[in-house]
Amino acid sequence: MFNLSDQDRKDYQIELPEKMKAEVLLYTDWEMYGGKTPTGSETIRQTGTDLSVSLSRFSGMILKLSYFA
Repeated sequence: MFNLSDQDRKDYQIELPEKMKAEVLLYTDWEMYGGKTPTGSETIRQTGTDLSVSLSRFSGMILKLSYFA
């Protein structure tokens, strides 16, 4: 997902199918890529099927979605 605006987006809500989890594989705002977010920091929160994502301005994130038992 991408935030191509000039403003940070906090707590963007996404609904996932049941028994699915999300994992951040890459976030372009991590410090290792020249951003301001500490590398490896989580900017997502998942509660059940609700996923909350925060994206810095002009950034992108690749998520891995997988089913669990």
